[in-house]
Amino acid sequence: MIFLSAPTRAEEKSVQLEPVTVTGSHIPGAGTLGSIDVIEREEIEKAPADSVSDILDLQGGLELHRRGAGEIQGDLSIRGSTSEQVLILLDGVPLNDPQTSHHDLDLPIFLNEVERIEILKGPGSSLYGSDALGGVVQIISSPPPDKFTVRGKIRAGTYSQDLYYHERGGQAQVTLPCAKGGARISAGVEDSSGFRPGTDYRVIKTSAEANPEILGTKSNLTVGYLDKEFGAQDFYGSNPSWEPWEHTGTLFAKTGLNLISDENFTLKPAISFRRHTDHFVLFRDNPERYQNHHLSYTILGTLESLIRTKKTGQLALELEGAGDWLESSNLGDHSQSRGSLAVEYSSPKKFPWELNSSIRADVHSDQATALSPSLGIGYRVRPELRFKASSGLSYRSPSFTELYYSDPSNQGNPGLKNERSLSVEAGGEYYPAARTFFSLVFLRRYDWNLIDWARLSSADPWQALNLDDITTYGIEASATAGIFPGLNIRGEYGFLTQNRKETGYQYKYSNDFPRHRLTLTFWGKPVKFFSYYLALDSPVVDLTQGKNNEDFRQVLINAAISYNAKMFTFSIEGKDLTNSRYQDITGVPRPRRYLGASLELKWE
Repeated sequence: MIFLSAPTRAEEKSVQLEPVTVTGSHIPGAGTLGSIDVIEREEIEKAPADSVSDILDLQGGLELHRRGAGEIQGDLSIRGSTSEQVLILLDGVPLNDPQTSHHDLDLPIFLNEVERIEILKGPGSSLYGSDALGGVVQIISSPPPDKFTVRGKIRAGTYSQDLYYHERGGQAQVTLPCAKGGARISAGVEDSSGFRPGTDYRVIKTSAEANPEILGTKSNLTVGYLDKEFGAQDFYGSNPSWEPWEHTGTLFAKTGLNLISDENFTLKPAISFRRHTDHFVLFRDNPERYQNHHLSYTILGTLESLIRTKKTGQLALELEGAGDWLESSNLGDHSQSRGSLAVEYSSPKKFPWELNSSIRADVHSDQATALSPSLGIGYRVRPELRFKASSGLSYRSPSFTELYYSDPSNQGNPGLKNERSLSVEAGGEYYPAARTFFSLVFLRRYDWNLIDWARLSSADPWQALNLDDITTYGIEASATAGIFPGLNIRGEYGFLTQNRKETGYQYKYSNDFPRHRLTLTFWGKPVKFFSYYLALDSPVVDLTQGKNNEDFRQVLINAAISYNAKMFTFSIEGKDLTNSRYQDITGVPRPRRYLGASLELKWE
């Protein structure tokens, strides 16, 4: 997960061994005094994964609650949060859907276009605004190479229940030089009979990215489109007579300029656009009986500036303005606008103390102004050993679905207020050598005005409410060791518990997390042509937390082995090799044992 270069003898006294990240700070090189995991490209290439969702499902630092196979639909949770409390970024641009978080992982990017993924565990509103209560997941794309290359990939596999349940897919990609930069065009298709009745799907994805130099200024242009049709059996409720079907489409575009970029000052304007469609029918063969159409737009503009001085430290400023629009047959037509100003300060790197602080003010057309400060302090006992503590205040505005949705089983609430959260964590990090890392974190998060769907009995409809206060306590421990190039090991353990007042309500989302979770991951390239990946995941669920599984103590095993030649890679992968009956979401079985193979051809 984290690969680091060994320092030279002359650098040993001053080198910072932890990886440089961008998600925990707007200041390049400042790092973070919070908790952050990094999934590097080297691990992504070896994993049994075909999408960003598959990679996230292998990580011990978060929970992916899957409703379907592949990248059909999943809800992220970090440190016991709801999916609405996790922010998704693509190269710094928020991708969260204003209608519902069920669509947050509709990502128009291919896995082989991802350079790395950073997972910030803990508050992020002081940098990114709404939705970052539980944490932030940032997908960082790899820049297109400035040379001509061609890639093609095909894959196929089957689920254990019956050979009838299969999936297959293919992708083609071309890169080429473009105005002193690179350009990349990708297209792919995937279809499947699903892994049980009513979960069949078809996915079409295209993307294009270019990083040309215009009048001496570096720029970026990214466009992507994702189209999904899928059976949604039991996704949102269970009834034997239902045959639900859903069709979603996501169009995403962003562009930005490095307008000014020198040693002491930078200025970067950017703009992004996201359009999402969602057509849901309750009876596949009779759509007119019950259906919903939703169409949402988001436009976001940002202006980032960085001021550096050697004596006083670094100061980052960000202005942001955005608007969301919704046209819906069920929720009605709505719009909202928001603007923000964020300021971040990082102290000069004077051993042993480190200081990072930030504050952000968000003005919202339909909600109260939210102020989100944070503060982090670090102390280096030695260059490789650091103790740190941080605290942050976060918030989340309700989604359009929580505000306005209405059917016989679910009722939105236009009177909902912002969720608020105060998080505190403290711990230590130890980097005894390159590629070796240990960490221990103690955390506490206090949420109030928590938004969830709740009811007093199963005879009542679910209603969106600002509920009672919740306090979450936890411990996170991790260790990563690169023993030699052929063997890398990572172990992670997490414990979470929540204190909340008994109200008599049943909760739809906020109780759904494993109390204990232990993961072990092994990967490497022991010989020239072969690489492997093995992940063992053992979630232990407290019966009081709302899960409904046939087996509460089990091990999920995912593995892959690849033959890597110069012009092709052949891989065999297995997912959930123990064929478990674990449910991420109560009443929604997750995909069970899967066996598949892929062949990728490369020419450059």
